[in-house]
Amino acid sequence: MDISEKEIKSELDLLDDLIQNYYKQLEKNGDEKVKLGDFLKMIELRRKLSPENSEQKKFWKMLNKIRKDNLQNKEETNHVQKTEKNDEQ
Repeated sequence: MDISEKEIKSELDLLDDLIQNYYKQLEKNGDEKVKLGDFLKMIELRRKLSPENSEQKKFWKMLNKIRKDNLQNKEETNHVQKTEKNDEQ
């Protein structure tokens, strides 16, 4: 599955909105359901998902390369098998 830059941006925007809303609730400090630990987890998730993270980009590029190589190998194998069957007939 190839994740596009647009999908990542959309998900990051959603996460940013969630973080902002949660921060506003933390400021009010009247809601006992709102916990600082949850807010910090959201911040950490945002950092991990950030497209600026070069390690994350390298990981997705490597994953896409592996996927493409596997698809190419399967296509080549299927082509060879079809050619062999046609030669036998």
